[in-house]
Amino acid sequence: QNIALNLQRKLSKSVQSVLPHPHASLLTGLLLGISAPPLPKKILTEFKQTGLTHILVVSGAQIALISGLLLRILTALYWKKKWQWFSLLSINIFFCMITGLEASILRAVLMFQIGLLLKWSQYPVRLIHLFSIVILGLYLWNPLIIFDIGAQLSITATLGILLLVPKLENHFNRIGWPKWLSVILSLSLGPFIMTTPIIWFHFQTLTPMAILANTLLIYPVEWIVLIGAILCLILPISTHLAKGLATLLYFGLDGLLKLISSLNKLPGQMAITAPHPIIIIGFYLIVTSQKNMSYIQKNWKPILSISLISFIGFFIFHYTKTKPLQLLYLDVGQGDATLIRTPKNRIYLIDTGPKNAYQDAGKDIIKPVLTYFGINKIDGLIITHFDTDHVGGASFLLQEYPIGFIWDNQQYYPKNKTYHELIKKKKIPKLNLKLGQKIQLEKSLYLTVLGPIDDPSVPPNENNNSLCFRLDYKYNSFLFTGDLEEAGENILVKTWGKSLDVTVLKAGHHGSKTSTTPTLLDATSPQLVIISAGRDNRYHHPHPSVLNRLKKRKITIQSTQKKAILLNYP
Repeated sequence: QNIALNLQRKLSKSVQSVLPHPHASLLTGLLLGISAPPLPKKILTEFKQTGLTHILVVSGAQIALISGLLLRILTALYWKKKWQWFSLLSINIFFCMITGLEASILRAVLMFQIGLLLKWSQYPVRLIHLFSIVILGLYLWNPLIIFDIGAQLSITATLGILLLVPKLENHFNRIGWPKWLSVILSLSLGPFIMTTPIIWFHFQTLTPMAILANTLLIYPVEWIVLIGAILCLILPISTHLAKGLATLLYFGLDGLLKLISSLNKLPGQMAITAPHPIIIIGFYLIVTSQKNMSYIQKNWKPILSISLISFIGFFIFHYTKTKPLQLLYLDVGQGDATLIRTPKNRIYLIDTGPKNAYQDAGKDIIKPVLTYFGINKIDGLIITHFDTDHVGGASFLLQEYPIGFIWDNQQYYPKNKTYHELIKKKKIPKLNLKLGQKIQLEKSLYLTVLGPIDDPSVPPNENNNSLCFRLDYKYNSFLFTGDLEEAGENILVKTWGKSLDVTVLKAGHHGSKTSTTPTLLDATSPQLVIISAGRDNRYHHPHPSVLNRLKKRKITIQSTQKKAILLNYP
């Protein structure tokens, strides 16, 4: 496998020698599913928002195209069938190795090799039966494959090609559409219909634009993959011929990027709550049933009308119904990050967790959470202070997401240079809020600025310079004090007194003994205290003294050491 990976790196370098970036990276992505060097984030975002990310992931399509091309070459060279079969098997096994033994590749290789053998032996077999045997074999080899999202998408896309494409093509031909249009639409719609429930369930997004994008790009991508495969075969033989072919590929890849950029400007992704698994199972039972498919073909006009009306009605209901205020205290290890989702679906993020040698909380924790909830932008990013465990993930999020505004404690430290440069580069508005200022975020939802408070009796350190604020929603209130220490908490109570009374208090400084003092607890009288700390952390947070004083007051305690904490307030 090391030999194969070394060859993969050499192949990437060879492609880079005849194509500029990002065209070279796009080609290696289409061929091998690995873009080296990585594609720019702007291009990756455009692929994602137009529902085309799948073409950058190596799949059965590449196997079919490349193996088909090689089979034609070997046939033209009059190789014996058994040598053709073993040669293709060797190449496909090698292809599996350099692409990481992905389930989709294994499935495609097995189907191609077994199908070719059965075809040559003139043994009658239906593709759906062959597909079922291969999937069963993969499951027996690795039962956990059913939980792999890539495998789920590969299986459902293939089912779309085997079960739906022929029926859709026949239907379009029967109603008088041109054959070429029927083929293109069928190849786009079949896999799209079958993979949509899986994408909806896992990523909480629907991308209707994917139908148009895939319809327009089916054949161009196939030709680019084929020509790219030929280029890779020619590169070691003739540099001059490879450069000529690379020029042709450059225009094809450039046109592909420009088309995707244009499509991205049209309405694309929609965030939507995940469907119940029973709905998904019911959908597949209906779509794959021969009887139901026949009925759908005969009554497609009323079914289409009812589906469109239901679809529109569902979206109107989904986006107009009253939603609760949600606060998600994330498990980012020894650090802080809280996601707030308002009734009007606005997203506010308080702190971004740590970044260290083991993880970047922005990339490894917060992004998957945002993806799960179908969130594509952050309306407001609040940084309480600039300790790494609070601001570590900010740089990644600033690069990855559109951000409406930023509010921080106005401090500057050289170690946070990237953070400040990104804000300036992306022209993100920075709020300069005043002590005591009250902001209405939306109906019944208010934010009040409580700190930092400039007082000579408070030690001037980063913790005591934390932003402090209170969030009020209807009859509930939430207090955030960052890493405020005892001296800072005392001034906070002295300044605001009983107006600090809240429903939920996020414990200061991860449950440290220097915070969440009796003075603050007496002033706030919380029903619930959330402690954000890492499992088995070296600071031994939360401190036993803090837990004892909370238990003594019979305050409910929840900690992110066990899992993320989600609170809902209708």
